[in-house]
Order: sequence, then C-alpha cells, then structure tokens
Amino acid sequence: MESKKAAHRHPDLISFGSGVMRSVEELQTHFSEMLGDLRREHGIDSRKTSLNGQFAELISELSAKYSQKVVILVDEHDKPILDSIEKPALAAQIRDELKNYYSVIKDSDLYEDMTAGEEIVGSFDVENIAVETLLFQTGYLTLTRFEQIGSFRRYGLSYPNLEVKSSLCNAILNHLGRDVTPEVSTNKGRIDLVLRFAGRIYLIEFKVKEQTGSGKALEQILKKGYAEQFASRAPDGKACPVYLIGVAFSSEEKNITAFEWRQLIAA
Repeated sequence: MESKKAAHRHPDLISFGSGVMRSVEELQTHFSEMLGDLRREHGIDSRKTSLNGQFAELISELSAKYSQKVVILVDEHDKPILDSIEKPALAAQIRDELKNYYSVIKDSDLYEDMTAGEEIVGSFDVENIAVETLLFQTGYLTLTRFEQIGSFRRYGLSYPNLEVKSSLCNAILNHLGRDVTPEVSTNKGRIDLVLRFAGRIYLIEFKVKEQTGSGKALEQILKKGYAEQFASRAPDGKACPVYLIGVAFSSEEKNITAFEWRQLIAA
C-alpha cells in the first residue's frame, strides 16, 4: 500500500506476528487496530462497521487516492491458527475468521497487485493437517525447488539451516517423552545435545563439514572431555553406558556426510 504518490511503491504490512491470539475476539481486535493504524497513516476515513467491509473500503480508497493498484503483503498469515493448533475447534474458528479477511483480497482484483489469498489458509486443514504442511507453515521446512509436470506441481522441501534441523529433532524427541537437553554447559564448552534413554546417556555434537571438516564433531567431544561429568553409575550400582556421537552435515550436499560414535563404560 502506498504511503505517498511516487514512482516507487512501498507496500504496507499486515502482520499477525506479534503477540498470541487466544480467541477470535483477540484476532478481531488485532486486525481492527491494524486497519485503524493504516487509515490514520494515509488520512482515510471509514464508513463501514464490519472488519471485512473496512478492509475492502481501505483497499479501494487507497487505490483511488494514489491512482494505482495497491500492494498487499501479509506477514505470518497463519500464526493465529498455529497459536491454537492444540485446540482444533478454536483453531478452526480462527481459520474461518482469517478467511473472512483474505476473501476481501481475492475480491479486490481491480485494486490490488500482490495477493495473499484464501487458498493459503484454505489448505490448512486443522482437523487433518499433514506433517509436511505443518512443518512448512511453522517455518521448520522451506521451499528449495519447484517442478511443473503438466498440470502437476512438485515442491522440494528442506530445512533452512542446521539450527532449525537440530531444534526440530529436539522437539520430536521431547514429544516422544525422551529426556533431551540441548546446549549443556561444561567447564570446557557446551555439548550440543544430551539424550538420556533406557539407562544410557548419549552425547551428541553437530558440525558443518564446510566449516570444520568431517570427523571434528567426535574429536571435539573427546578433546574437551565432555563425557567426564557423565561417567557415573546408575542408582542400582550398575555401570551407566555413555555414547559419544559426532554428526557432520554438508551445507552444499544438504545431507549427513559423517557419523561417528564411541561407547564408554563407567569404571
């Protein structure tokens, strides 16, 4: 949306990224405040009472005021849904309310140039959401390639970086009820991940091949003596096995390039 008449267009942002929307009413309040801020910024009055009516009116008035189409950018378009993803009924209500707003964009083709339309949220089936869709919508996966095969479209997905991949791994293990602790501090550094399971302790270090070279992950665990503070016996007096695991990733190959491990037994 234009802030002034100029050759270069500067879109205003509609963002749902700030705060947590725990109800449809909070979403409505947030959207109403955003519309009010945009009207004041551009000196436009509103005669409509409904939120979708005010949104449509704002788009039309901006287009008329600046004599050009309006550019609309919607940031964090699905965050209100994700805020309540563990409450499917509420998430579905919030999704439907968002559709009410996004349908305005779809119906304003004469006035707008870039759209974030109803189809973005329409595919977000709260009651039956696919794992890939959820990971993409939440930012754990990003698009890496696109193929058009006749009328069929194929999208490639991958992790945006190693930190996100590690974070997802931690989340999955925690969800499965595993005792996982990331970034454990020692007197000689920090262990990327400590996993306790079935009377065993796993110390895991991640490295990027292009930055450190293969084999450096396990080498770091050994060199810094990360296992020392875990070399103890279980409450029943039995030795507690400690496994040292080094994993190297390649940012170029987008894959694991080295996996090394060693087992230690408490004395």
